[in-house]
Amino acid sequence: MYESNLVVEVDEKILAPLSELSDIGGVIGEMVALNTGLEVGFQSAGFMFAPDLTQIASLKPSVFRLERRLVSEFSLCQFVSSAPLKTKQHMDVLERLEKLF
Repeated sequence: MYESNLVVEVDEKILAPLSELSDIGGVIGEMVALNTGLEVGFQSAGFMFAPDLTQIASLKPSVFRLERRLVSEFSLCQFVSSAPLKTKQHMDVLERLEKLF
C-alpha cells in the first residue's frame, strides 16, 4: 500500500467547487463571534475522497485529502495533500484537479 504526503502551492481556484458552501462559513463565523467575541472569517479549507472501508477486506487504502496548510496565510495558497498513491501519481491527480478549474 502506498501513501504520499505533499506540501504544494496550487491555484486558489482548486477549491472553486466548494464556493457554494461559503454561506456556511459565514454562519460558523457568526456563531464563533457570539460565543467568544472573536470576529473570525471561515472559508472552505479542503476536501477528501474516501473508499468505503467496510467493503474492503484486505489492506485498506488511506483517503485522498487536499487541505489548506493551516500554518500559512490563506493568500499563499499552500496546501497539504495525502493520497494512497505513489508520489508521481499523486502529483498527476493534483495537476488534473488544478486544470479542471
